[in-house]
Amino acid sequence: MILKHMLSSLLLLLLFCCSPPVEVEPVKDGSATRSELFSAMRNAGSILIVYPDADTALAAFISAYIAPLQQQQSSNRTYILVSDKYLKESDLKEQPAILVGVFPNGLPYLDQQQLPFQIDRRGIHFDDRVYREASDVMRISCYPNPLNQQMPLGILTGNSEEAVLKYLQSIKGQDYGFLLLDSWGYQVIRDNQRLVLGNYATTDSMRWTIDHERHWEFDYKGNQVKENNRFRYIDHASGLTDIQLDSIEQYSLRISSHLEDVLGISWNKKYDYHLYKSTEIKGLMLNNTAPAHVNFSNMSVHGVYEHEFGEHYAGAESQLLLREMLGMPKVLSMEMGAAAYFNEKWEEQGAIYWGLLLYHAGAAPDLATLLNNEKAEIISPLLRTAAAAVWVQFLLETLSKDDFKRLYTTAGTSYWMPYAKAYEAYVDSLLQDFKRLPTAASNYGFLKGFNFAHEGYEVYNGYIGTEAALSLKELRTTGCNALAIIPYTYTGELKKPAPFPFVQSAGAENDASVIKSAHVASELGMKVLLKPQIWSWKGWPGDFEMSSQEDWGLFFQYYSNWIYHYALLAEMYHMDMFCAGVEFQQATLQQPEAWKHIIHVIKQLYGGPVTYAANWGAEFEQSDIWDELDFMSVNFYYPLSKKENPDDAELLKTFEKQLDVLEGIAAKKGKPLLITEIGYTSTSQPWLKPHSDNDEYDTSEAAQKRCYEIMFQALSDEDWIKGMFLWQWPSYLDYTARNPSGFTPAGKEAEAVVRQWYGQKWSD
Repeated sequence: MILKHMLSSLLLLLLFCCSPPVEVEPVKDGSATRSELFSAMRNAGSILIVYPDADTALAAFISAYIAPLQQQQSSNRTYILVSDKYLKESDLKEQPAILVGVFPNGLPYLDQQQLPFQIDRRGIHFDDRVYREASDVMRISCYPNPLNQQMPLGILTGNSEEAVLKYLQSIKGQDYGFLLLDSWGYQVIRDNQRLVLGNYATTDSMRWTIDHERHWEFDYKGNQVKENNRFRYIDHASGLTDIQLDSIEQYSLRISSHLEDVLGISWNKKYDYHLYKSTEIKGLMLNNTAPAHVNFSNMSVHGVYEHEFGEHYAGAESQLLLREMLGMPKVLSMEMGAAAYFNEKWEEQGAIYWGLLLYHAGAAPDLATLLNNEKAEIISPLLRTAAAAVWVQFLLETLSKDDFKRLYTTAGTSYWMPYAKAYEAYVDSLLQDFKRLPTAASNYGFLKGFNFAHEGYEVYNGYIGTEAALSLKELRTTGCNALAIIPYTYTGELKKPAPFPFVQSAGAENDASVIKSAHVASELGMKVLLKPQIWSWKGWPGDFEMSSQEDWGLFFQYYSNWIYHYALLAEMYHMDMFCAGVEFQQATLQQPEAWKHIIHVIKQLYGGPVTYAANWGAEFEQSDIWDELDFMSVNFYYPLSKKENPDDAELLKTFEKQLDVLEGIAAKKGKPLLITEIGYTSTSQPWLKPHSDNDEYDTSEAAQKRCYEIMFQALSDEDWIKGMFLWQWPSYLDYTARNPSGFTPAGKEAEAVVRQWYGQKWSD
């Protein structure tokens, strides 16, 4: 397996008045590229932070911010905090700098004509508009410093001191590097909401001008388009039709009526229900890409109406109404379960169906964990919600309405545990009549696939964004008919058990983004393999090795909770195949029975074909788990030569020799085989260590193309192989230009080889 690029939040952890408006020139001769400026910031020995001398509140805030940074990184980086009164032009010129605050005499030493915005007494001038409100803030990140265009300059300023400080306070908890580096090129913020968001063009001819294909202007106010006795529907340029609006209204009223009928509560309050064009736009505006969520600070619902979510309604409306009607629950899982229970269309089949499927499969969390607020936080949100819905139904059938409402806010875990035996009997009685829905048969044919790499973390260029949809459309033209989608988790523990987080932040490989890309791929005629993976900055999954059987047991408890989440997601959204794990070499060789149990449970949750992606070599060749799976799978990174300059005959002979090994094992097991990862970097000798990024080698598209030609030639007559997934195709097509020596063949000489075989020689 190829190590995943670090998640965006971890990247940030390591990274770190009176002139008239003018039109900015497109190209700055001699200016660094954005990636070069990012590199300069990351590698800087010192970073200069400048503030207005008179703004003591801002100075105190920044001083408190950099204090722990100085402590933790004093050995290799210095943070220099200086007021504009004592700033020297040479200091501003010689190192990365960030200017923060409202500078009464203008930005020190800088000519505003060389910046993408201007600020004066009338307001902030940007992109032919003037932003005049006192709460308006302008943020520019990693821009070429006019005094030294090889050095990055960041600017955070605004129309008032209060606005700048308020903005900093609002984003303080979002990322450790929130002040040092922002992934966006520019932002205009009003009342801590993004009005404008975007990046600069990267092509040489237009570098550092606004890229209007990656530029957004947001409407937070919206227009009220409907109203009833429960909700005011506020439209934010959603583009919804009257029929769609009627559908949303009827659905939300149905939920509120259900709550009233069951709980015997009525009220006369109305709530704002905000509607957005897409999860992408919602994520860019609100930093939340869920199909729907509740803002409890102002008791409002925020949602989208998109085809990919079908009737998998999230139930945010019922969560809001429950909080208003009953108050804050003593047991948080109760609110999650009740919100899903009162929403008959939760994940299409309803929460009770999914909860019973969990109990049927043996995947449901135990009651003591489910009802413990602290312990339940590590449970998959899907598993937690579905299981809690069954618990809520049990209580509604066991208790009176008044008792349920009273105990909802007052009874904790210890109160409910005496109900455990009765609840177990209740679940058993429901399971007697439970029938799992059948899975539709599918003809897979030969899979000509790619691993789809989530390379962008700015929402629009990740799985959920428009860039990903464009990238997939381009991918389909190569003849690709299958896609591996890869939600990642991360860990810093390889030798002791630790929970695996569910990454749900905006811009990451969250559930909504996985669903989005899976839907786009299916619409384009591609089969979808959901292939969850683990990334660690300390090694790879093959290094997981516990020191005791007790630790192994806890490790598999954490892993099963994580992987069952994705098995359930794959079942809910009708994905075509599922991968139970990727490259746990030590864990599979040492603990095969634990893996067999996990695979058995997965197959109870998910009705499609299940595979496991073994590492090349010992894991694939010696593993004892293949009998449990529908497909054997290997990540094929066998070295093709030890020579720096081998001829094609040697490369082909070695490749075919490795295929002979795989064929023998597959024949012995009587299982079809998939190659779940295979690929080569565009570096000068990719055959030496195909699994490595090979950063030490020069870029060479020709060498990559050569390996691709050898690969396809070797595989051309191996009909016992049922498919392959090349590593990798990126979620945005500009990725190749920014990473010319990486694995993807997109936009390189090797892409023509892929098109020749996927599109012509291997026809569908």
